[in-house]
Amino acid sequence: MSAKYTDGRTARRGDTREAVFEAALELFAEKSVSSTSVDDIAAAAGVAKGSIYYNFGSKSGLVDALLNYYLESMRDRLAVAIGEEEGWQAVSTTIVELLRVVRDQEKTAKLLAAEFFRTDRSWYETTRTWHRNISRLIEEALLKGQEKGTVTLDIDPSIAANSVLGATLMAGLAWRLHSTERSLEEIAASIRAVVIVGRA
Repeated sequence: MSAKYTDGRTARRGDTREAVFEAALELFAEKSVSSTSVDDIAAAAGVAKGSIYYNFGSKSGLVDALLNYYLESMRDRLAVAIGEEEGWQAVSTTIVELLRVVRDQEKTAKLLAAEFFRTDRSWYETTRTWHRNISRLIEEALLKGQEKGTVTLDIDPSIAANSVLGATLMAGLAWRLHSTERSLEEIAASIRAVVIVGRA
């Protein structure tokens, strides 16, 4: 088999996955995961039903792959935004960047919110790992601040990190659903007022 043929097949497979991801996200946002069939996704993506099974194995495999793809992208984006920041400055940056993610990837954020607490789902471990990784980024920034004396916490840093993540995701979704006339800066300031003011 020639390299050219292999590269072409790989590119087509990548195009198929992207088309399926986009179609699935649209349908999940409109109908929910449970109400969307593989037939629905194949029709919306303009691909054969068999290609979905070939690439993902099942609908559950597709959902897991989709979440993993987008959630890893979100984690990388947050890590780059935080960089070498520490303490409450890193928390503030995380809040703003998470809100940008919710704004820019609204359908993904809605899917995450809908599926995160569904412990019966086969992809629960994917969402749980993502939550743990993001919380860890925040927790490490707070611990660095504690070491340098710029942060004083009267609660466990891991609890503080989970609180920041949860508050930002929920406030961000409420913003996109009910208060789109508000600016990102307004929403970020409101969250900071709750989780940071009095501590920074």
